Amino acid sequence: MFARTIPRVEHDPLWTVKPIRLGQVAGVAVDLQDQLVAFHRADRVWDDSSFDSRDRYAKRSDGPIAEDTLVTLDSKTGEVVSSRGKDRFYMPHGLTADHEGNLWVTDVALHQVFKLSPESDQPILTLGVAFEPGSDRRHFCKPTDVAVATSGHFFVSDGYCNSRVIKYTPRGKVDTEWGYSSAEGSDDFLVPHSLALSEKDNMICVADREHERILCYSAGLDGKRAGELVACPIQSWSIGPVYAIDIRDDVLFAVTGSTATKEAKGFSIHLQDRSLDRRRENLRPWVIVGEWQPAQGFGQPHDIASSPNGGSLFVGEIEPDRILKFAVDELKQQ
Repeated sequence: MFARTIPRVEHDPLWTVKPIRLGQVAGVAVDLQDQLVAFHRADRVWDDSSFDSRDRYAKRSDGPIAEDTLVTLDSKTGEVVSSRGKDRFYMPHGLTADHEGNLWVTDVALHQVFKLSPESDQPILTLGVAFEPGSDRRHFCKPTDVAVATSGHFFVSDGYCNSRVIKYTPRGKVDTEWGYSSAEGSDDFLVPHSLALSEKDNMICVADREHERILCYSAGLDGKRAGELVACPIQSWSIGPVYAIDIRDDVLFAVTGSTATKEAKGFSIHLQDRSLDRRRENLRPWVIVGEWQPAQGFGQPHDIASSPNGGSLFVGEIEPDRILKFAVDELKQQ
């Protein structure tokens, strides 16, 4: 029996967000101060009437969301610390906090990615053309998430239409792209919905939502090309549509949505050293080491974030509109 770390994940039923009411919680992240940040849609709802047949936002005339969409919460008490982002976003989606305290957000109605400083709502960097979906290097089509390395390189999952992942230089220039629209014909995605970066392993993992799996690739942080598969595809009869992932050490946390035959769940997945699998020495194997959910079950999980010390997990849901907190025990050896 090999040694592996096994986290015990338990819902904290006493933790709630107060005194604010959130809309659909599209994104969650934990910042440098160990505070929880939520990216929510207030009174805006994504439904069948939100986009036309060409993926253009159909309710542009409604204007941007009039409420603050970025809310910082005390991760211990759930109380509001600060908020911002009113009159700027139309349909919030992904949220990432980087190593410098910047927030990276995606807006699927605008088809854009924004890098925001800790102090200002004015973007440091804007990618994509507002309200203009596309598949070339200037455009996105409903981008979903961002992952950022300490080197400044970053990755964007793009997303609902293009089903590709793009790696950028720190200055926002395209470095590599792969997925369904890639000319190289690498593993295809069907809605890459979330990203998780492990710098120590030089690995970027992708939640391939509608294929109900997770794919992990070389991140190219060693100067080599990104996009080479480095782990066996994470796929199981028990795993439904994968909405969000996060990674701490060798454990990947994932939340899934429900289907006609599967309920929404949380999963803890251990990524083993590739030397332990002699049959596929070139790919890193994995094993599910835990399943978890609140006592009453999940509604519709949409994003997940872990605290820097790995002691807490937060799950944002878009139905019902809420955030759930889970305690993660110290990792144990088995």
